[in-house]
Amino acid sequence: APASAVLFKIQVGYYDSLAELACVLAPINQFFYELLVLRLVGGSTVDVPYALRADAGWHVIVEVPSLIGHAPGVSGAEQARWLRDIGLPALFYLSTELTPNLVYDLDDETRRVCKYLRAFSDGSINRKFGEGATLPKHIILLLDISGSMEGHKLNVAVDNLLRVYDSHVQPTDLLSLLLFDHATRVVLSAVEAQRADVRAAIETLRAVPTVGGTQMYSALVAAVEIARSAPIAGETWILCLTDGESSGHPDEATRQLQAAERLHVTIIGVALAGNRVAQMQALCRPRADSKGAYIASGESAAALQNAFATAASLLPISQTFELDGALTD
Repeated sequence: APASAVLFKIQVGYYDSLAELACVLAPINQFFYELLVLRLVGGSTVDVPYALRADAGWHVIVEVPSLIGHAPGVSGAEQARWLRDIGLPALFYLSTELTPNLVYDLDDETRRVCKYLRAFSDGSINRKFGEGATLPKHIILLLDISGSMEGHKLNVAVDNLLRVYDSHVQPTDLLSLLLFDHATRVVLSAVEAQRADVRAAIETLRAVPTVGGTQMYSALVAAVEIARSAPIAGETWILCLTDGESSGHPDEATRQLQAAERLHVTIIGVALAGNRVAQMQALCRPRADSKGAYIASGESAAALQNAFATAASLLPISQTFELDGALTD
């Protein structure tokens, strides 16, 4: 029989301890034991498992993610040993471990394929045909700079704002940037999104002082006022990150959001208390046609990156992706 390659990709979330992560990986480890040792597909999960032929000639490739950021107490030097001895021993003792290259030399043909795969994976191939996808949009970024955002969280937030900017902002879009603690500060107000100084303005947020409390509701009201002052043919999207319970009352923000047409709100809440979730969800879904969402996130870099990726996936792409140096399908 001809040889075949089978690729498995293991994905894990964030867990409070390595013991909890080990419990999650246990059935995956059992699966690879049955596949690589017993040579059965289905193993203990079905009455009659499928037995691999002796001459099947399978090449089994397994992609295992870094565990840094997925559980506390994991370092680069220790994770391979932990996976071998505790997490996935059946896989690591029966395979050859390879560390992928971090730097690649890409020729023009490879770059073309990468552009297509990126457009396919982030949904821009499909979203460009959706309602409003070919129209310019207005992205309003709201960033909590209260005292609790100091250091790591602020830097990771800026990293992810730049990712959203690089991947989802097009030349015809508008962009606004607001900061809030106990007051709201407008950094950019409905400017051309790809103006030369916009990316630099986001980058400088790393050095902004983080002091005071959290007044997110008044910041949302200010964002709606900016949206109304700069009408646009497409949709307006407010992307807000906060890590604290906002003081004040949400009534005015809710009323303004309910009255704003073609405006959608996504809030990333970092380690917010569970009793705040319903209120955050209500702010993100004030109307029947609302497309925003509340996204809960942990404080780790990986958790925040996943939260921003989810938020970015909701944004429409204003034009087709670039391939062969021209806009094309």
